[in-house]
Amino acid sequence: EPAELYRANVLLVYGYLLDDRLLEAAAVGEFTMRSLLKQSPESAKNAGLFAMLAFDLAYQKADKGNREFEYRKLIEFATRLDREFPDSDQANEARQVVAKVMWDERKLDEAAAWWNKVPAGATHYAGAQLSTGQAYWVQYTTRLNLPEEKRPAKEKLTEWRELAIKHLEIGIAERMRSTPVDSASPDDLIRGKMTLAQIRNLSGIYHTVDKTAGSIELLTAEPHSVVQAISVPRDTERPKSSSNPKSRVLASFAYQQLLKGQIGAKDLDAAREARFKLEEVAGSDDAEALTQVFVEFGQKLEEELQQLKAAGEKDRANEVLAGFEAFLNDLFERQEGQNFTSLFWIAETFTSLADSSSEERERAKEFYAKAGAAYQQIVSKATADPKFAQPDQLLYSKMRLVNCKQSQGDFTGGETLLKEVLREKKAAESPNMQFAAASLYQAWASSGEPEAWKKYSIAIKGMTSPITVWGWAYTAQKLQRKQMTQPDPRFASLEFDARYNLGVCQLALAKQQTTPAERSKVLAQAKSGVETFARLSKSLPPEQFERFNTLYRDIQQEGGALPVDLPVGSAAVAPEKTQPTADGSIPATEPADVAATPVANAPAQQSAQTSYGMIALMVLIGAGAIAAILYASRKPTKRYSSRRSTEPSVAPPQSGPEPDPEALSGPASSPPPAPPAPKPKPTRLPGKPKSGPAG
Repeated sequence: EPAELYRANVLLVYGYLLDDRLLEAAAVGEFTMRSLLKQSPESAKNAGLFAMLAFDLAYQKADKGNREFEYRKLIEFATRLDREFPDSDQANEARQVVAKVMWDERKLDEAAAWWNKVPAGATHYAGAQLSTGQAYWVQYTTRLNLPEEKRPAKEKLTEWRELAIKHLEIGIAERMRSTPVDSASPDDLIRGKMTLAQIRNLSGIYHTVDKTAGSIELLTAEPHSVVQAISVPRDTERPKSSSNPKSRVLASFAYQQLLKGQIGAKDLDAAREARFKLEEVAGSDDAEALTQVFVEFGQKLEEELQQLKAAGEKDRANEVLAGFEAFLNDLFERQEGQNFTSLFWIAETFTSLADSSSEERERAKEFYAKAGAAYQQIVSKATADPKFAQPDQLLYSKMRLVNCKQSQGDFTGGETLLKEVLREKKAAESPNMQFAAASLYQAWASSGEPEAWKKYSIAIKGMTSPITVWGWAYTAQKLQRKQMTQPDPRFASLEFDARYNLGVCQLALAKQQTTPAERSKVLAQAKSGVETFARLSKSLPPEQFERFNTLYRDIQQEGGALPVDLPVGSAAVAPEKTQPTADGSIPATEPADVAATPVANAPAQQSAQTSYGMIALMVLIGAGAIAAILYASRKPTKRYSSRRSTEPSVAPPQSGPEPDPEALSGPASSPPPAPPAPKPKPTRLPGKPKSGPAG
């Protein structure tokens, strides 16, 4: 019977897919789809879906720089399913697969467009709308953070922002409508509410007006309250996965938004309660985590203020500034009950307000002075009572006090405190403290004070008396070594800054030299240092390459040479020494791994292995449903050496919690026992170019 033959073709494709024989599944699936398009549309679309899933799995397993073929074929099959069978479940599966790939490629507006193709009434419509909104919002914030000359037109930014709001509102309403009041809150609903609350805060909509939900109600109103969904029983460890609303990352984000909403609404008592909740999320007994949460809060606040200004909403930014200043002043004046965390939060937030006011120098100095007063109070209280703050907290507060004095232009006061702090062995061996020391001398050197330029030498090479200051050269070298033994994105960022500031100081010092010979010598050191670091690096993230390349060209131009771009990659270099060279150059034997940190968390993935018994299940419930189960339980194997992480490795970006694209495939089920391992087979798919560099 023809129907049985058609069915057998689809089962053959599926069998190859189960056996991880992706090239056979793709080839037979493509043939079946093309040949049965008219005779058996149902078989054609099932075979096409399986072929597309084969290309998707191959795409995930391929090296990131060598998967253009898989990407192109995946899009080709999805486009055909979308065109030939627009109302089918298979087309909806294809749309979501492509959207996730576009998200992975950071083509966010295209990801949003594919998610938005899922029609109303489809099983995954609510989730697709939420992800559409998230994609548009990340697109908006990412592009808004670009330098002004690279930023899209204001009209385009506004369009992305409005689309984000529109689709988040639709997704939230659909998910709320379809979720029973007494059932658990879906994760994507909670993440969507968090993001929309952030947008409302930026817009100044704190309480619900007419039919526009305010940030406070989005986070607190039942049913499916965000604050209820992120809560965990006391003494219960929070999930590690940052896509889980109960994780420390997202719970912290939610309370940060609630705190901002309460401050904006001028409900100071509620704001204080929200701050206490934020402290609980961080873990009041975990000093490092608590410190990090408050530092990140300040950084996110500063970024949001900058985003408002970049969007041309300066009055709104000033309104936010005024609200936070009033709240912080009130909190600081209430001496009763002040502890380290409250003072530290006040100080860090004032610092962020100052950093965001850099174009208004006097106002910024006011904020730095208030931050300095809070840091100083921490130091004074901890000196009088050692139990007031832990040693690391006290050291960090002193470092930040040095930063405040530097930002106020009080370089002598900053140096006096620095000398006091660096007499302690632990402080002298701290990369963070030495970073602050080099920053102080660099800022002092560039201040324009008489003879201040001579401080560039200390900023570059450090000093050993009366205290030990590493300078940028040795600080960068120590950070590189630390990265090689204990990789940490925070120290990687500090190393980039140290290497860059080293070159900036050398260029500035060269300009101060009075003889051509001395000037040429310092310029040669600057050029060599930047070039050596770049050659040792396997790669440089785009934003890092841009600033290092600009510095490299400036150095060449200052020396009278025709500027060329910075070479990045392996080259012969001088052996590493245990101390920095006298000229501040960068000796090293091995490059630190400075590959770019992924912009977004990779979707969590599970095992792709399934059992042959699943074929019978496919016969009973249909190929489309099995496709969802198969897709939800996939995982790259070593055969393609995928670099995609199986767990998020970094926190969500400053723009807010990112969607969890993988969750859109439907509920994942535990995979059945895996079939026997297949025999070795070719790893290249049909039509793949036979040669070429792998990245």
